[in-house]
Amino acid sequence: MKYKTTECKDYIRMLGHKGFCEILFFLEKNDRVILSDLLKIAGNGTIMDRREELLELGLICDRRIKEGRRNYIVYELSPKGEKLLKELKNIVKILESKGNKE
Repeated sequence: MKYKTTECKDYIRMLGHKGFCEILFFLEKNDRVILSDLLKIAGNGTIMDRREELLELGLICDRRIKEGRRNYIVYELSPKGEKLLKELKNIVKILESKGNKE
């Protein structure tokens, strides 16, 4: 299959990378996710790589918050990330359905 853009090709390729989809699903289910939360999903190197890829692709966004004397970077899904996650859920639903031979 030929892709119209390199960005599209990157999305498809990265879907199979360890931690990529897991981070998207985790962000959907949890509020105020910080880096230490993400590190519970996979190892440090993997999470750092996926976080950068997701930020570059515009699927997640980060924002700085200050609580008292502490500064945090909170990660959340971007609108584009929410759309992709919705479609990923549909794909999972299709693949997990039994007996549907459409």
